[in-house]
Amino acid sequence: LSQAVLNLLRNAVRVTADVAEPVVVLAIRRDRNGRFHIEVRDNGPGIDPERREDIFLPFYTTHKGGSGVGLSFARQVALAHGGSLAALDSPEGGAMLQLVV
Repeated sequence: LSQAVLNLLRNAVRVTADVAEPVVVLAIRRDRNGRFHIEVRDNGPGIDPERREDIFLPFYTTHKGGSGVGLSFARQVALAHGGSLAALDSPEGGAMLQLVV
């Protein structure tokens, strides 16, 4: 799980590299069912709603020099723990990746 979260944080840092005042937020909470909700939010350009599932495909990348394995790996880790990983809009204006395990 730590490597999956690290991949999410790396992506958030990468997409905010050209933002004048970058914001990357890591938030973790536990719900009443005992599941953890781990959110990585940023104020980067966001993710096109039509590409939100594509970003989890192996070797799919929109980053120059990216390998396209970080988000695919993170989703596989989530699934292996009986959880999920979803791409959503962030309240900060960019993207939010929500890992639930």
